[in-house]
Amino acid sequence: MTFRGDSANILAVSTDNATNTPSASLRAALDAEMKLTERNDGLCHPYEVGVETDYYSYPHLPKELQEDVLLRIAEKYWFRLNVQEYFLQTAVDFINEGQLGIEALLKPIDFIKTDPRMSKVYSILACFKRVQCMDPALPCLDLADYVDQFSTLGLWLATLLARSSTMNVDTLIDKLQKSGTLGELDPSEMDSLIERRGKMTIETNSDIGVAKEVEQPQAFFWLPHGPKNLHDQVEEILMWWERALRAFTAISFHRTLTRTNITGLLQNIIEAAEAKGLA
Repeated sequence: MTFRGDSANILAVSTDNATNTPSASLRAALDAEMKLTERNDGLCHPYEVGVETDYYSYPHLPKELQEDVLLRIAEKYWFRLNVQEYFLQTAVDFINEGQLGIEALLKPIDFIKTDPRMSKVYSILACFKRVQCMDPALPCLDLADYVDQFSTLGLWLATLLARSSTMNVDTLIDKLQKSGTLGELDPSEMDSLIERRGKMTIETNSDIGVAKEVEQPQAFFWLPHGPKNLHDQVEEILMWWERALRAFTAISFHRTLTRTNITGLLQNIIEAAEAKGLA
């Protein structure tokens, strides 16, 4: 398994070569990114469906249809890059308030073998609109324009909380409602969850969901999780974003892409780690 910072070719596209058309630039970016999601058996990560289908069908389509498919992939690409900020913001807020330990980010996450304690936290997060809209198995109150199958974002946050949250269930729900970073609460889904599980508690353990190595669970996933120190993780993420920005410039994409807020959030993580001598 390869991490996003381990290859110099990830999203590295050239805009200087006259033969490098916008389509070729995006294709090069996709080739590099999809390679990261491949497992040792050559298959993509089982969570990757949304981009994978378009990616592998693209070369077999008539020329006149290929541009439409590339645009559809670019829309998903843009959506995935941007939506992760909400989940990072949620984690940073909890870290800054002392309700989530920065140590939870220092161990790689196993996105395939899910721990029941993590699944319990995920079921709580899945009562919020933004998490629902990432998971095709869940209801969505109001589908986003570019809703995608990107459920690993909720799994990332649920694993961090299961590793080191100091909150009880009521506090977690209350804070998520007030912040709004994960969208509105779905009362019917919450009622259904309580009916299924009854009164719940959050069971924490620092070793919940630890993978042997860092996985790239889906294309364009960039949220931090060990085992490298947080300075190195943040540096890799920012380099990855620079390449993403270049890729979008090359295809003259019609949507704005910026990393301004993300840089600030990542800096908050570094500061929290330094305060505990963990950076």
